Amino acid sequence: MAMSSSSFPTATATATASFPNWVMLERFVFRRDDDKSFPDDTKATLRASGSGSHKTPFTIAFRIADPPAISRLYVQWPQGPNPEEMVACHLVATHRNLVLVCFCYIVECPVPACPQDYFIFTASGDDPVSSPLLKALPPCTYQPKGGEPLPCTYQPEGGFPPSDVEGDGNLRYPLEFRSVGILCQGEEFAVAELQVLRNINANVKARLCVLRSAISSKGEDGDGGGRWDIMELPIVYGSGEEYWDIFYWTTDTVIAFQNYLCWVDYDRGMLFCDVLQKRPGIAFIRFPLDSFPNGSLEPGRGYTITCHTLRTLGLDVGAIEWSKDFAITSKEIWSFKGPELVPHEVLLFLTVSMEMPNVMHFLTCDYEHVIRKMSVVTIDLASKTVLSVIPYVNGQEDLSGEDADMVRAKSSYPQSFLPSEFSKYFNSI
Repeated sequence: MAMSSSSFPTATATATASFPNWVMLERFVFRRDDDKSFPDDTKATLRASGSGSHKTPFTIAFRIADPPAISRLYVQWPQGPNPEEMVACHLVATHRNLVLVCFCYIVECPVPACPQDYFIFTASGDDPVSSPLLKALPPCTYQPKGGEPLPCTYQPEGGFPPSDVEGDGNLRYPLEFRSVGILCQGEEFAVAELQVLRNINANVKARLCVLRSAISSKGEDGDGGGRWDIMELPIVYGSGEEYWDIFYWTTDTVIAFQNYLCWVDYDRGMLFCDVLQKRPGIAFIRFPLDSFPNGSLEPGRGYTITCHTLRTLGLDVGAIEWSKDFAITSKEIWSFKGPELVPHEVLLFLTVSMEMPNVMHFLTCDYEHVIRKMSVVTIDLASKTVLSVIPYVNGQEDLSGEDADMVRAKSSYPQSFLPSEFSKYFNSI
């Protein structure tokens, strides 16, 4: 298998641009295959091109905006899969100067399959002005033992199982996008997926697929070097109640924290893993429990936002703990100075500023219509001020615009924004 990647010639645009220290990335990827709809380098300065194992060229481009404005990833892939038939491009994860993206496509032979090609978008900082660099990663493959593939808890689009795409006896292991994270430490990085396994005896453990590599490394086949390890590991947890949290685990997102990747189940807690270690440890910590009983969340009811700080001294039981910082009620928020929050919608999908942790961004949705109106609300908890309320999706009227695909997707499945500081690495050194 051969994959190629290269930097796109945008040195002049990058040299004259100044980028924010952090951005809020829209998770929806804007597929724009024709030149008219794909933004030029004056609107989307950071861009790179490449081709994966599908051997068809593509270009990606980031339109960068200062928060609370939302940044976007555009993809031009004229020979790629029909965007009306499958979501072929995914913005997977980000940490520090790295952004992880994935391209998917369907092949019919030698067996029907949906291969995944992962790339890292980053800044090449050898020159006074950093240039975009797209680095291809090797696929996650393994040799089946006894001719039997590993049982997967995730099936990619189309329901295809692990498959021998290259015909060399190696099976491609499909990674679940929302269970994949990236951790960066200097030149080194790790990309990892974690799945919780259960058996008929009600035992729980984790399957970890992890690639460790370096930005400067190069593989023999034109990929980014490194090797995937697939291992099954025990999970360290405390009480019997925590066992059931793990047994019913569902990953909602993955975040990088200090030297760990953290898999998060919003209903239960987090799984910490030091993925850069040869034999990683995995530990579970439960989310702080709210007071009981709670009333149902209905129109007219209030709510409370509670903030905690997480402190860790390792992965042993008791070495990770929460400390409560403060709690604030919706009644207090609605009385903040600044623009009035009318109607009184629930504040969703918190994004904390990476520069000022007292500043928080939320998404509000109008649930009265199928095609929803959405706004980005920014509040300063220190000064108790609503800083801004910016319309993001204008509902039905946006269906006639160029972003109708995003409007439909966000209305059916609202998502959080992805905070990232990769943009600051493109500023002049």
